[in-house]
Amino acid sequence: MSSYDFMTSYDHASPAKIQEYLTGIDYPASKAQLMAHAEQQGAPLNVRTVLDALPDEEYSGPAALSRAVGAVE
Repeated sequence: MSSYDFMTSYDHASPAKIQEYLTGIDYPASKAQLMAHAEQQGAPLNVRTVLDALPDEEYSGPAALSRAVGAVE
């Protein structure tokens, strides 16, 4: 892991950054499906951390997911 990866891996990932790693996922999607898809797309730690912090529910689409991500501190 480079020092850059270390520094950025703990930054809160934006909804837009998270959506980059969810391209091609079919909604509605569960938290587990979102996490698995992001991992398959090579999502960095900060993206996976935010997804892991989401409520364990089904998300109807990108807008619903973005609202949930915005609520994660």
